[in-house]
Amino acid sequence: MEADLTRRTPNTVGTSSYPPPQHHRLGWEEVPASNTRPFDAKDLPGLVHFNRARQELELATTIDEVKAIRDKAEAMRVYAQQVTCSLEMQNMLAEIKLRAERKLGEMLRDSGISQRKEHNLLRGRIVRLRENSPSLEELGISKSQSSRCQLISSIGEEQFEERVSRIKESGKELTSKELVTFAKTLQRVEARAEKRNKSMERAEKVHPDERIRILHGDFREVLGEAVVPSSTVDFLLTDPPYAENYLPLWGELGAFAARVLKPGKLLASYAGNYHLLEAMNLLALHLNYVWTLAVVYPG
Repeated sequence: MEADLTRRTPNTVGTSSYPPPQHHRLGWEEVPASNTRPFDAKDLPGLVHFNRARQELELATTIDEVKAIRDKAEAMRVYAQQVTCSLEMQNMLAEIKLRAERKLGEMLRDSGISQRKEHNLLRGRIVRLRENSPSLEELGISKSQSSRCQLISSIGEEQFEERVSRIKESGKELTSKELVTFAKTLQRVEARAEKRNKSMERAEKVHPDERIRILHGDFREVLGEAVVPSSTVDFLLTDPPYAENYLPLWGELGAFAARVLKPGKLLASYAGNYHLLEAMNLLALHLNYVWTLAVVYPG
């Protein structure tokens, strides 16, 4: 690489001494400086800097090499932003940085370097590191950077490419933060799907004649411990009477739900607007409030 920005001190970025006034060392190619005109992608013949960076990233085989490419791309992106280069140019540099972070995350995860002994002990597992493996600190990688890179690396290749293309086509800035947020969203969706699948597997094991059981009567009388044992219910859905004289039922409903629900599970109940506050206060004596939804009927 002709332009080694990683060897320059950070406090010189954007000052009159960086880069030399004769040239803008933006990318992997030197480009003649234009005093006031912002750079544009067409100012870099053939976008050699971009293609070369991607090629070097593909050929990189060590964490040090990948990190060096990532750091160089970020330094150039910051400088491009300071000299008001086009968003297209800034996103090209940001894309190299993101691709490097994704590869860095894969390498850190596969090597086990990012695993801490104390964390592994708490989780009851041991990660065997290669002999003389360096620590994150020795590699110049912070814990937060390691976490960010591994989150980005958790995005599937097809989803990563699609997301990057969509952001660039929308004319928005391409950032690590956006990809990290996307990765966390995918993880939540995956976790919900896994939880739902496990629930369905458990439901399949229930004997058919146990699936539906109708009990007629006052819940305070027919749903005792013998019928509904404590901490055995995943979800309660009910629609108590709305009139004021039935308000005491809400307190008893809250007590019943607190007894039968498993930890972290929910009671969902319809309620009228006139006495909503009183009903919620009575439930709050036994349960923690989560959310209020409105059901709007036509007419």
